[in-house]
Amino acid sequence: MSPKPVNPRPAAGRAQKTACNICGAKVKPSNLEDHMERVHPEGEASEEAIRAMTQIKMAARRDSAAQVARVAIPAVVVVVLLILVYYFVVVYETPPEKAPGWDMQEVETDVKYDSDDYYDEGVTLIEFFHSECHTCGEMADVFFDIYANYSAEINEFFSIGGYTIGSTGHTDTKDTLADFKDDHGSNWPHLYDTSHKLMREFGANSYPTLYIIKDGQIVETQVGQKSYNQVSSLIEKHLD
Repeated sequence: MSPKPVNPRPAAGRAQKTACNICGAKVKPSNLEDHMERVHPEGEASEEAIRAMTQIKMAARRDSAAQVARVAIPAVVVVVLLILVYYFVVVYETPPEKAPGWDMQEVETDVKYDSDDYYDEGVTLIEFFHSECHTCGEMADVFFDIYANYSAEINEFFSIGGYTIGSTGHTDTKDTLADFKDDHGSNWPHLYDTSHKLMREFGANSYPTLYIIKDGQIVETQVGQKSYNQVSSLIEKHLD
C-alpha cells in the first residue's frame, strides 16, 4: 500500500493539522517530526515524506515569524516615536547662543562700557528699549525694583537704545534716551548704540526685549511686559 500524500499547508479555515503520510494520523505540523520518531522509529518514512515534513515545519515557522512581525514592528515604531517626542520636548535643550559683543557710552555720564568686562563669568541683563514705547515705561518701574534687589548678585543691568520704532519711524538719540532715563529715575546704565545694529544682531524685533546672559551665552529671552516675579524667577534660576 503506497504512502498517503501529505498536504504541507492545511486549507485556510480548517484546523491547523496535517496527516502523517505513513499512518494517516492527524497531528499539528509542529508535532509531525516528534510523531514520526515515536510512532515510526524504524525510519519508514520516505524521502518525500521527510521533505514534506521539513516544508511544513519551515512554513509554520515563517507564519509564526510573520505574525510576530506584524504585531511587533508597529509597536516598536510607536515606542521609538514616543521616545523621540519625549526627548525633544522634555529632555533636549537648545544649546545657548553666544551673545554678540559691544562697547558703548552711557547716555548721561559718557562712561564707556565694554561687554568683555561682563560676559566672561556670571549673569548680565540686557534690555532693548525705545523712549516712545509705552510698555518700556511700565517695565522701567519693574526693572527699578529688580536692580535694587539684584544689583549685588549680577554683573550689571544695561538698557540699550538708539533704534527706530515702527509706526512713527522715530529713531532714538542719545538725548531722548537720557530724558527717558531721567523721567523714570532709573539708576542703572542706559547705553546709546551709535551703530543702531546691536538689537538686530541679538535677534530682537520688538520693545522691550530682555536678555539674560550667563558666562557670555544667552540663556533667557523675554519679550513684552513682565511682572517683577516673572523676571526675578528667571534671574534666580541662573544665579550660582
